[in-house]
Amino acid sequence: MKVSAEDIKRRAEKIREQIITDRRRLHQIPETGLNLPGTTACVEKQWA
Repeated sequence: MKVSAEDIKRRAEKIREQIITDRRRLHQIPETGLNLPGTTACVEKQWA
């Protein structure tokens, strides 16, 4: 299945508000480097 840039744009627009919410939540967990336990926990909780 070939996915065009327009397909990706349409799909992203459908979940735009969730993307913004998730980004803001992640930015509240300031972590640097490769050890990201707070970010990992947040993502795991969102995808569970």
